[in-house]
Amino acid sequence: MPDLFVQRTAGQVVARQLFQGQPAVTAAASLYTPGDGVQCVVKRIFICNTSASDVSFDLFHDDDGTTYDATTQLYKDQTVTAGLTRVLEDELFVDSSGNVAVASDATCNSYRLITADR
Repeated sequence: MPDLFVQRTAGQVVARQLFQGQPAVTAAASLYTPGDGVQCVVKRIFICNTSASDVSFDLFHDDDGTTYDATTQLYKDQTVTAGLTRVLEDELFVDSSGNVAVASDATCNSYRLITADR
C-alpha cells in the first residue's frame, strides 16, 4: 500500500494516502488501522464503483476496536452509481487501536482514504 507524501514548506497542507485497494469480501473489513501510538484524521474517502451496476456500501468507524455493527456504523446502504465515484468528506479521528471499515453488496468498489496535515 503506497503512501503519498508531498514535501511541504511552512503553512502548506500535505495530503497523504492511508489506504488504496479493493477488498475482496462483502462482509465488513478494515480499510485502515493506525500503527501503535499513531493518531490521524481521515479527511476524505473515495469510493469508486468499477462495475456496470449500482452497488451499495456501509461505512464503520470504531475509534477503539474492531466492532462493525449498528453502534459504529456511519453510513448504511449508500448507493454508488455504476461507473461513478462517491467522495465522503467527513473527519474521522482514528486512534492506534481504532479502525475504519466498509461492507459492500459487491466486491467491485475500490476505496481510497486520504488524510491531511499541516
